[in-house]
Amino acid sequence: MSKSDEIWVTEYLTEKLEIKFANSKFILNGWGQVDNYCKINDNTYFFLEVETKQKHPCTNVLKLYPYLEEHKNLKIILVQYYFTNSPGLNSNRGKLSFWLGMKLQELFKNRFYYFREVYEENTSEINKQILTLIQTIK
Repeated sequence: MSKSDEIWVTEYLTEKLEIKFANSKFILNGWGQVDNYCKINDNTYFFLEVETKQKHPCTNVLKLYPYLEEHKNLKIILVQYYFTNSPGLNSNRGKLSFWLGMKLQELFKNRFYYFREVYEENTSEINKQILTLIQTIK
């Protein structure tokens, strides 16, 4: 991932969703790390993964499974942000990423929320859904 892409997406989502990112990685206790995050309340986090060069974007979703199992009191909103030229966008691993996100959302109902944003394709509608969710959780 390009650092400039991550910064741009963070600034864009900060403006659209009215949230403040930590502008640092979130460490998942041995399961990896998340590109950026925002603490919504004491037990809810907004995680951002910016997929610009990732060829295995499904790992960015899957690593949250054991983390959620270990932290049963946490809620996580995950936004996986793609650009139209992201290598993982239309690949089988990109499709697997979306499938995993939906499965984890089903498995961790009311604790895990997955959103797949694609620059200039579905951002407006997705951001409305995310903003509504954040306002409900706060």
